[in-house]
Amino acid sequence: MFASWGKRYYVIFKLKPISISNNYANVIHFTLGRDNLRYGDRNPGVWFTPGSGTLLIYFSANGINDYTYSPPLLLNSWSTIQLCHDIVDGNYLFVVYVNGTFIKSIVNKMPQTFENVLVYAADPWYDAKDGYIKDLKVITGNENLIEDLKEHALMQDNLIVTLPLLEKTFSVSFKIKPKLFNASYYTSIIHLTTGGDIGYYGYRTPGVWFNNDGSGMLYISSAVSGNPNYYIFTEPLQLNEWSSIRISQFLINKIYMYAVYFNGNIIYSIKNTRPQPFTNVNVYAANPWHDVQDGYIKDLRIINGNEETCGLLTMLSSTIQNEEVYIHINLTTNCECFLQNVSLYLQPDKLLIFKRFLWDDSSLNESFVEIDGKFIFVK
Repeated sequence: MFASWGKRYYVIFKLKPISISNNYANVIHFTLGRDNLRYGDRNPGVWFTPGSGTLLIYFSANGINDYTYSPPLLLNSWSTIQLCHDIVDGNYLFVVYVNGTFIKSIVNKMPQTFENVLVYAADPWYDAKDGYIKDLKVITGNENLIEDLKEHALMQDNLIVTLPLLEKTFSVSFKIKPKLFNASYYTSIIHLTTGGDIGYYGYRTPGVWFNNDGSGMLYISSAVSGNPNYYIFTEPLQLNEWSSIRISQFLINKIYMYAVYFNGNIIYSIKNTRPQPFTNVNVYAANPWHDVQDGYIKDLRIINGNEETCGLLTMLSSTIQNEEVYIHINLTTNCECFLQNVSLYLQPDKLLIFKRFLWDDSSLNESFVEIDGKFIFVK
């Protein structure tokens, strides 16, 4: 039971029907306690229609328990069903996907939260469908966050979720533990795509592979500045150890920045001159087009439209005047955020002598600087 069922929800599962039903046969049902008495009693609910492989899908929208249909499902084959209710372009939409393919969307002008929502698979009012269900995931609540925190082995053609909209600002983060490296093929870890592998803007937004040289380097590709396959490499990862990856795009000073982080450190950033939102984005771990990486993934988080570190950029530059080297450190975040408890650790070359630390902000002075030998700690 869900004590609170938010306006925003995702219900994702895999379904394998064994036979055709003579009557309506229930698969899954989210309800306030009855079959179809109150608004919210089918929010959502899924049945097979009599004599076919078509799904009857109910949902609560615009003051009624409305419904739509899916294309027929194949017998004895797994199909991935996703029912989501989320904000797209300022409107709440109920959206249906089958195997990552968009089926139908309906605008809901009366979204609301519900309390004490029961979940049945299958319910007590109809025959149960002859078949199997697996990999049920239910997400509700946070307006911007998709999470899959559980550790699991990477699997080829494993569709995690379909996002109705991936906004221009986002963050995709996860931890990866490889078991071995392949010296012949690119091996897929995670891939966000509007449909295919490569060739169109949005087919990699982003995607992450291990490189095909057996080195353990990651190949990270995304849609940047009109290039559908803008890629970088990381340093090699360690076998049988967890490494943390984050790929984000954020708005700072009216500029969209694309950035990659490795084990908490930013390793690459560049201005994206052609950022754009993408619709119906499939999230795979791993994708169906490449060999799967032998290893494990956990702590997958997708923050949509709200970059979690406020887009912090650290820019270093230097000038030389009168045989003195001046290092300029510029910390910048976006206009809606502020910096707090920032510490800098500096280690000059042995040939250099540290003289002083100056702040652009007049309220700060050298009392904030500690020097311990060749190490400089600024707080």
